[in-house]
Amino acid sequence: MEVTGEVNFDLARMKRAVAGPHRVMPSGLTREQFRQWMLDDAKTVSARKGSGFGEG
Repeated sequence: MEVTGEVNFDLARMKRAVAGPHRVMPSGLTREQFRQWMLDDAKTVSARKGSGFGEG
């Protein structure tokens, strides 16, 4: 398989993302527990940013 073309990415943005906050997923979660953990975490992060995720 041959891949051609230019690849562009924002190096400064990638560096900020890597240096930014991260979370460690608890081990041993069921599929539903994992889903709920992700949703709860997203709401927590959004509440801090004021994006309104999960409201309504």
